[in-house]
Amino acid sequence: KPTRPESKGIVLAPAQRADVIININGNPGDKIPVWEVSTSNRLKSAEFVLSDKPSFNNFNLDSPIILPVGKLNSKFDLKQPKHIKLIMEGGAMGNLREAYIDEKLISTKKMFKNKLFWALNGKTGKQKKPLAEISRGQTTVINFINKTAFSHAMHIHGYHFQVIERNGTTVSGSPWRDTELIKRKEQVRIAFIADNPGKWLLHCHMLEHAAAGMTAWISVT
Repeated sequence: KPTRPESKGIVLAPAQRADVIININGNPGDKIPVWEVSTSNRLKSAEFVLSDKPSFNNFNLDSPIILPVGKLNSKFDLKQPKHIKLIMEGGAMGNLREAYIDEKLISTKKMFKNKLFWALNGKTGKQKKPLAEISRGQTTVINFINKTAFSHAMHIHGYHFQVIERNGTTVSGSPWRDTELIKRKEQVRIAFIADNPGKWLLHCHMLEHAAAGMTAWISVT
């Protein structure tokens, strides 16, 4: 459903997307800069150049053309779902002391030598065994628990999901996404129906985090 953004704008994590309608008032030939402001030194990344064609100011922003939505099953069975707890640990200012690579427990000192700094459920890097095995068609709830001092954009291949709870508060009507930003010390529960069989990657889409250990996978059969 179309909504107007809050005054602070729209926050998008790596791999998240949004369709945006921008209403610009100006004169033909005016140039409207687009600034990149993720650091203290803003940079002009693009600009809009207003044409001399008729204005679209009479366009109703409250009733834009709504694109058709793909078939996404939201009939979640939350009474008997497959529960998966996913604890994120590690990084600077973290309390991680050791983690498993497959069945082998190693210290963080050895992890660092292998350029591994993060862990999911006490496991770091690529694992031979899946995070979870899920029956096809089963409602699945993943409880993301971020114990780190950083935000993580958690991304699941093969599926779209909805957030159903954030920090213990029930959430309804959340958008369908394949990536959700889990802020530092935050807890977020998502739900989806595992109707797409296969072996699916689940990782942080801050790709340096994924490369440094924040990678897992689920098996749907």
